[in-house]
Amino acid sequence: MERPSITRPPGLQKLHLMDEHLLGIGYVAVRAGQLDHHIEGIVARTAPFFAHTIETLILGLSVPKKLTLIGEWLVTDLPLQKAEIKAFISATHGVRSERDEVVHRAYRKTENDEVKEVFDPLPKGSPRAPRQVTAQYLLKLGERIMEQTRQLDRWTATAFEALLLWRAKRHETPDRLVPPPNFSAMSRARLVGVQSPAPPSPPQPET
Repeated sequence: MERPSITRPPGLQKLHLMDEHLLGIGYVAVRAGQLDHHIEGIVARTAPFFAHTIETLILGLSVPKKLTLIGEWLVTDLPLQKAEIKAFISATHGVRSERDEVVHRAYRKTENDEVKEVFDPLPKGSPRAPRQVTAQYLLKLGERIMEQTRQLDRWTATAFEALLLWRAKRHETPDRLVPPPNFSAMSRARLVGVQSPAPPSPPQPET
C-alpha cells in the first residue's frame, strides 16, 4: 500500500520532522480526542442527576478532574475492584500526560533523523526535561490511548452490570436480604437511558 504524501507549508520545514513523525503526532491527537470525548460524555450524562449547582460545577471541571471523578464513581459501584480501578485511572492520566508532551511541545532534530527531541521552547514554572521520541513511539502511544478508551468502556459497562445484578436480586429475594443500593449517579444515569418507555395508557371511555 502506497504511503500517503504530506504537503507541508514552508514554515513546517523548521520542525525537522519526517512524514512518519507528522503522521504519528496526528494519530496521537485523534486517539486522545476520542478518549476525552468518552470522558466528557460520561460526565455529561451523569451530571443532571445532581442538584443544579453541583451539576454546573461538575460540567465545568477540567478533563483530568472529570476522569478522577469517574474513577470515584467506579469505586463506588465496584468497591472490591478498587485497586484495579485506581491503577486504570492512573494509567489513563499517564497517557494523557504523554499526549500533552508530544502534541503541545516543540521538536528539534538530533544526530539521528528518526529520533527527535521534544522540548519546551518557553518553559513556565518547573521546566520539563527534554525527551527523545521516534515515529514508532508515537504510533504505539496512539494505540495505548485507544486501549485506555476501550478499558473505560469496559469499566463503565461492568459497573452498570453490577447495578442490573442488584436489581435482579432485589426482585428475586426478600428486600431484607438485599443490601441497600449504593450505586453512583453514573450507573443510575445509564439505567434511565436504557429503560423502556412506559406502555401507553388504555383509552378512556367516552363520557
